[in-house]
Amino acid sequence: NILIALPASCKVTLLLDCGLSCMPGISAASYPSSFHRVSMSPSAFTVGQGPASSSTRQRYLDLPPSVTQPTRILGDGFIPVGGCKCHAFSACQQQQWCAELPIEGVVQGAFTWAWVKALMTRHLKPTVQQQYNTLQAVFSSLLPSFKGLDQIPTLAVSASASSNEGLIYSADSAGEALPFKVRYPKANQRRRALLIGSNYVGSHAQLKGCVNDVSNVHAMLRNSLHFRDEELRVLVDGSPAALQPTKDNITAGLQWLISGARPGDGLLLLFCGYGAQHPTSPGNPGHEAYLVPSDFAANLPSDFFTRPEGQSSQNLSRSSARLSYRLVPMLEVSQTCGQLPAGTRMTVILDCSYSVLPSVSHTQAQPIVFQRVERGRVDYRKLRDFVSRPRFLELPALPFQHTPVGMRVRFSDCILHCFSACRLSGGG
Repeated sequence: NILIALPASCKVTLLLDCGLSCMPGISAASYPSSFHRVSMSPSAFTVGQGPASSSTRQRYLDLPPSVTQPTRILGDGFIPVGGCKCHAFSACQQQQWCAELPIEGVVQGAFTWAWVKALMTRHLKPTVQQQYNTLQAVFSSLLPSFKGLDQIPTLAVSASASSNEGLIYSADSAGEALPFKVRYPKANQRRRALLIGSNYVGSHAQLKGCVNDVSNVHAMLRNSLHFRDEELRVLVDGSPAALQPTKDNITAGLQWLISGARPGDGLLLLFCGYGAQHPTSPGNPGHEAYLVPSDFAANLPSDFFTRPEGQSSQNLSRSSARLSYRLVPMLEVSQTCGQLPAGTRMTVILDCSYSVLPSVSHTQAQPIVFQRVERGRVDYRKLRDFVSRPRFLELPALPFQHTPVGMRVRFSDCILHCFSACRLSGGG
């Protein structure tokens, strides 16, 4: 009834990821608003036996009959010619089960997952029919992994709409509706992106999702925004030595990102991993924030983090060896941005704790030095098998100054946008 009452100027896209999701009233050929009770066939899924099957559920709720008033239907019961443009994507046919499944490590609706994948495959620019065809192809890719998955997504289009029109619309200066288009840089402009992600494989505090984060952003840049290979540098675990997310490679990557930058260029920095805090200098109560590379413990004894609590820093403080962590100061990231000329666009995304970039602007001048953020003791060994885990790394204080003496930063002249995962005292 809501759709029937909408004017012709409206465009509606419906996504229904549930059982009995075939929309009535989209057109004269749609499913009727009332029907005989659907007898669902027995589900082919086995629920509650093993970790994978226990995450599998059917999105259908069987309710006992009750006496209710029938829904009043407007007009002829469907969107008339001259009404709104409506495209309704439904998760399954009327007599089928709609499933949620453990896909890519997360329990989610199979239909919604496939719909988003189809949209990204078409670079955000499909026609309605292309989106539906790709949706079916992506959905079929699940069948070998999930036996018994038999749902078939459906598409219904109102009389005023067409399956050959663009699924996503934007308006140009004349107000005409056009399919969405990506804005590419002009010939004298360039793009670069530095993507960094580490799961700290082999360390005492491994993560699980950081490389996945980088893969998702990389797929968007390559497939949707059409970045070229030479415009991307990706530092992740498992890469060749020159592309590992180590301290030296991150520092070199920052210089690659800004080298030769000119007004009009668009740059992106993404870091996914641990953030850490450490005293600015030995005995100083002030702390600074750091990005944690994959080789953060390369200068330490192999048993440093497995010693009884408190012994690590005590033993080192008695030693004459100048051992240290390998960290990237947040101040160094600010200094990198400060070297960019006016008119350059820089976007920084920091998916870690202590991720507030200092000295972004005069109005958002986050401090470089802050009082230690107390978080309590973290037992990273107990977190190894947890799906959820914090992205902050507690490091025992060492008698070493990790930020180079004399490193200074000034407010950047470039157009800088920094997205931080949390506040300074928050947990990433």
